[in-house]
Amino acid sequence: MDFLQPLIELLKSNFPDAYPFLRQKIYIALAGAPVFLAMGGAILLLQKWRPAIPGQPLFSKGLFNDFMWFWATWWVIVYATAPVSQYLRGDLFQTYLSSLTIDAFLNTTTAVQFVIAVLAQDFIRWFHHWARHKVPLLWQFHAVHHSQTEMNFMTDYRVHPFDRLASILVGFIPFGILMPIGIAVPTAVAWHFVMGWYSRVYHANLGLNYGPLRYILVTPQSHRVHHSVLLEHRDTNFGVLFCIWDRMFGTQKDVGYDEYPPTGVPDPDFPMETSVKPHQVIWQFLMQWVYPLKTSWDLFFGRAPKDTATAASTATPAAKS
Repeated sequence: MDFLQPLIELLKSNFPDAYPFLRQKIYIALAGAPVFLAMGGAILLLQKWRPAIPGQPLFSKGLFNDFMWFWATWWVIVYATAPVSQYLRGDLFQTYLSSLTIDAFLNTTTAVQFVIAVLAQDFIRWFHHWARHKVPLLWQFHAVHHSQTEMNFMTDYRVHPFDRLASILVGFIPFGILMPIGIAVPTAVAWHFVMGWYSRVYHANLGLNYGPLRYILVTPQSHRVHHSVLLEHRDTNFGVLFCIWDRMFGTQKDVGYDEYPPTGVPDPDFPMETSVKPHQVIWQFLMQWVYPLKTSWDLFFGRAPKDTATAASTATPAAKS
């Protein structure tokens, strides 16, 4: 391991903040690897038992590509965006906008604060998710997340760094208003664990709708409708944990609960993954980073990005057998 020492010294001398961050990430990764393998394996078994799209390989090219996004998020994107989030939600909001904060419930019990925090966080996420669909420039970057045609539990990580920044920029004001300093925010390890894996479950190739719970919670079936390439499903089902906000604001799309439509984006020029060969996986991943920069350029100069959603809306949805 002596060959690592020069690299460590380089990081310490030139990137003093990066070294402790990377060291912490390595410790977390090593400690969490068994849990990740166990939970990921359980989801793969569920997909084998109850797939939304029968015949989709468990280890598909889409899974290999999204694994690249997972590593980029884990090692690079979070490190790059965390200071922006800290500045906006901390320094900027607290200095200039703190008077907007709703803090009347800070004297309530921890249980009440927990419930309020869960609902507030979920609404904020619903709101910036809605905005990233409705604002054309933001959609160019969010489209990368929607491009997956082979939904899997790693698709949750298929998020362009500018899309992640957009969620921070759109959400920091409502976050500051609804989440005052001092509230018992549910940021405990257990809560993040549950929410992180819950999102991975409903991104997976699972034919589940949760029965009566589908009227309250986001399900693999309802979220697949959100990812649908069909025009009639566009801009619906924005929920992250609860679907109550979609029902409240009229964006919930309740289709047949055994209906699992094809997913993806309507642009035929999107650089979809076509191989699991390592060099091609890396190249396809890099091209997906570049893709929204090009479409944003086209949008800025009045050249509308290609959209075949009208044709796609006539396609026959794939249903679970």
